[in-house]
Amino acid sequence: MDTRSWISPAIAGLDFERIITAPLIEHNIIAVTDLDGVIRHVNDRFCEVSGYDRTALVGQNYHVINSGIHDQAFWASFWQTLQAGQTWHGEICNRNRKGVLYWVESAVFPVEDSSGKVAGYVAIQTDVTKQKLSDILIEAEHQALSAIGSGAHFEAACEIILDFLVLIDPAMGLSILELEDNRLLRHVATRNLSQNYIDAIDGIAIGKSIGSCGAAAFNNELTVVESIATHPNWSEYKHLALADGLKACWSKPICDGEGHVIGTVAIYYPQERGPTERELVLINATAPVISLAHKISKDRDVLVYAKMEAEALAEARRLFIANLNHEFRTPLTHVIGFAELLLAKEEDRDKRESLAAISTAGNDLLQKVEKALDLADSQRPVALKRFDLRRFWMDEGQRILNEALGEEKREIDLELETTRLPVRFSIENLAKSLQHVISNAVRFSRDGDTIGVRIARRDSDWAIIQISDSGPGMTPDLVQRATKAFEVGGNVYLQRKSGIGLGLTVANHLMTQCGGKMEIESVEGQGTTVTLCIPCAR
Repeated sequence: MDTRSWISPAIAGLDFERIITAPLIEHNIIAVTDLDGVIRHVNDRFCEVSGYDRTALVGQNYHVINSGIHDQAFWASFWQTLQAGQTWHGEICNRNRKGVLYWVESAVFPVEDSSGKVAGYVAIQTDVTKQKLSDILIEAEHQALSAIGSGAHFEAACEIILDFLVLIDPAMGLSILELEDNRLLRHVATRNLSQNYIDAIDGIAIGKSIGSCGAAAFNNELTVVESIATHPNWSEYKHLALADGLKACWSKPICDGEGHVIGTVAIYYPQERGPTERELVLINATAPVISLAHKISKDRDVLVYAKMEAEALAEARRLFIANLNHEFRTPLTHVIGFAELLLAKEEDRDKRESLAAISTAGNDLLQKVEKALDLADSQRPVALKRFDLRRFWMDEGQRILNEALGEEKREIDLELETTRLPVRFSIENLAKSLQHVISNAVRFSRDGDTIGVRIARRDSDWAIIQISDSGPGMTPDLVQRATKAFEVGGNVYLQRKSGIGLGLTVANHLMTQCGGKMEIESVEGQGTTVTLCIPCAR
């Protein structure tokens, strides 16, 4: 039976009860409105899904359940279809009395009275919320894992997941945090949270009764806080959340395949309330998706960088052994041997002292060559992690600078970025690279000279640590050869304290090993600037 042809006579005769209780459609959500969209009649199913009593709905405009999701163009097309006498088909997102969104598949059509004039509209709808949530979660998982398969990092996959989750309700706040050193939570991705709030709680320690995420990670269980304002877990942090309009927060631990907590996923709401059954399904289903993305990303990173490391190690060993044996080790061994041979036969005191000095210096240099060979054998796969470059400088960089200076007197011109600089790199490799670069800057400058230090974001892809000195500088040819082992110009070393030409080579290798890079700018007679480029976290 054609529903519209059957309902029109009923509405013309004002038989609304027949419409909303018809056996064929009584399990649907049904509403009858006048020409202005004012609700005149609803069935029990409408009240059940919306959460409103019939008395609270009749006489109200349909805006009472408007979610605010659809834009003006959507509603303009909706009304244009109805006013043309046609049936509108589509999906509508509404908001129930508790503020929770739900989706309905709708057929809305105009009906005429006995005189043939349009008397109002009838909406027959089916609740498709469960299927909608399922579709969003499936697509989020598919897109996130596809991105990782295409080379994206874990952070990028989390951003994709949140892009889909926020479609479920644009009013909710979202966060994915990663557990660092089994005690601190760091933000990986967020939605609808202010930067002030993110900065304030980033690095929060987990604990039995610390917030929602801190407690969820510590206790390894879902933590539901229906009222941030009154819950004891939030006593020290509620002012931060309430200032952001966040009134409820539910957090779920993210666990690896062995059940160990690796992070949390949280939902914030601007109303004081607990999660619905569907929202519990949502957060419980999201955590395993994030866990899978984390595992695949980390496994992929280990494999990729292990392969890169193996290839780089083989090439580094070949170059080091060839250069050291041919250019240094063999002739140096000869020099030491002849010096010791002559020393054994020489009786003149002054000559013996000279020969002993040659032998001592030769052996010292030979030890440095042996250390360089050790470097070629000490390479290993590196683990990348997300960290704040500003904090790295304050915790590690300043210490490295102070140790390099020792008793040397230099003016330090520090320019430090004022906001967080999340990067993804090896902290160990970055610290070693920085140590070599700063040591060069100190070695090739004099007391009273200025060493510049700049930590900043270059663009959306790169953050930088830039070290500059006012030393002798290098010619363009030396700049080109500066990262090649043992190819630093001798005239530079004659002007300053000696070195063996490995510092910038090692720094460059450590940077490229983790996906970073090193840039050198130098003007002979004016100084050198070395820039360490670190990939920003996605």
